[in-house]
Parts: sequence; structure tokens; C-alpha cells
Amino acid sequence: MKLYRGPSAARPAEGSGLPSSDPELSLARISEAMRGFFIMISSPDALPEFRKIQAPRMRADAVSRAARTLVDAYDALYQAVDDPTSGYLEQGGSSAIKHDPVQVRTILGVL
Repeated sequence: MKLYRGPSAARPAEGSGLPSSDPELSLARISEAMRGFFIMISSPDALPEFRKIQAPRMRADAVSRAARTLVDAYDALYQAVDDPTSGYLEQGGSSAIKHDPVQVRTILGVL
């Protein structure tokens, strides 16, 4: 999935040039992807490969960094949907996304 990075980034050629006008970046598709992401991270085995790291401190650091990166990406996408320059506000913006970044932070233990 392409990620819109604001007014200075390259935009889709279709329609108005807004990310919301690109069928691949429709609010329905974004909402569905974010819902799937939330379901995946809600699983107790969301990051099973980290169990292979033997040193507890290294394992905790790896899990923490991965969780923080996932939260940051989710938050960036959530904010992009509410960015007036993206074109999604006319479609409902973040109200179409069931889980907000605070819920993702809670699930991943990033405070």
C-alpha cells in the first residue's frame, strides 16, 4: 500500500490528486487494513519470532522497538486520514477506523 506523505509528496494521478481519490487508498480499504492489523496484534503470538531470542534484555528491547515502530506507523496513518489535505475528512476521516492509536498503544504495551 502506498503511503501519502503530505502536500510535498508525489500524489496519485487520478481525480483530484488527493490520496482519497486513489481507489487503492480508499478510506474503506484503509479502514479494513487497519482493522486487520489490530486483529493481528491482538493475538498472543503476534511476534512469535522474538521468543527465539535467548537473552531476556535483548528480547525485551527487540519487542519494545518493534512495538514502538508499529505504533508510530499506525499513528501516522491515522493522522493522515484526518489531515485536511488528504481528502478523507469529507468521507468521515478517522471515524471510519474502529481502533484509535491509544488502543494500539495499549495492546502493544507502548505507553
